[in-house]
Amino acid sequence: MIDAGLCFHYRAAAEHFYDASWGNRIEAVCHQSIRGEQVQTGQPSHTARGAAAYRAIHQTLDGGAIFSDPLAASILDDEPRARLDETAADPSLRPWRLFIAARSRFSEDTLAGCVARGVRQVVVLGAGLDTFSLRNPHAGQGVRVFEVDYPATQTWKRERLKQAGLAVPTSLTFAPVDFERQSLADGLKTAGFQADRPGFSSGSGWCRI
Repeated sequence: MIDAGLCFHYRAAAEHFYDASWGNRIEAVCHQSIRGEQVQTGQPSHTARGAAAYRAIHQTLDGGAIFSDPLAASILDDEPRARLDETAADPSLRPWRLFIAARSRFSEDTLAGCVARGVRQVVVLGAGLDTFSLRNPHAGQGVRVFEVDYPATQTWKRERLKQAGLAVPTSLTFAPVDFERQSLADGLKTAGFQADRPGFSSGSGWCRI
């Protein structure tokens, strides 16, 4: 599982980047993840709901001790929100909940270090209901966030944001990618990612090996 955010520098030519072993691994892993989850056309990701629910429970049950996310609960839809108490009451799920919180904390702490070194582009692979782009503490420094996810999941997320009264910040760009038909390089290029500049990538919610 790729849980650590990675500081990387894309090459100017996307085809050169994807000839590199790192790019090939990311592409292959994301294909495996999509096939494994069996995302249905027009339906959001089940893992997006699950991870968001764990983050929300961590705020209430653990006081956000590891990872603070004040928007975690508000972005949830009715189905997972109705099961929050039941999920929180299951002690067998505590390790998984804390793992979700820890990987989010590690990723955002690593990102902060990359921003300090001049990185101004963030790619969130399989963003789901992740709220970093809404909380982005580096937006004032010109840090842009590109959220990559299955098109149906992003459409659903946009609707969730609207219903929750959460505005889409100007620093956020949605990059819908269907990996059965499009490459990550093409999706990012279309979204405006600058391949000749450094970027930070986090794929903890999606890519698994």
